[in-house]
Amino acid sequence: MYHPGAAVAHHLPAFRNSDTAEIQRWIFGEGLVSSFILMRRLANAHPTLSATDLIELVPDTVSSVEISNIGRGYLRSDSELPDEIAQMFKTSGADGFNFHQIHFKRDVLFREWVLQPNYLDLDACYMHPDLQSNCVI
Repeated sequence: MYHPGAAVAHHLPAFRNSDTAEIQRWIFGEGLVSSFILMRRLANAHPTLSATDLIELVPDTVSSVEISNIGRGYLRSDSELPDEIAQMFKTSGADGFNFHQIHFKRDVLFREWVLQPNYLDLDACYMHPDLQSNCVI
């Protein structure tokens, strides 16, 4: 169901807000998702290109500044963060994005899974061993 006025809010218990490993995993996951969505959009916009050629379009599509800001959209512009968490916001999203990009480039099965037309067949779910240890399921 779609409703243009719908919104979702996530309540994070205080203990999760102060757990740096949880915050880092969350921002890293945002990087993974950002890369995943980008590669699917590029494939739809350029249906004649091979999956490996799509990687060449990434630098012209998303800037390094945008990549380094993955996750910052969840913060108010005036948010003051402890140094350790501020550093996570500067690096963890980009780390997740780059991690996904590397595996997209290297692993044909992973590329095929990312670019499959739908994900309704749960038995066909592909989980790359290197990605599995970093995903929150």
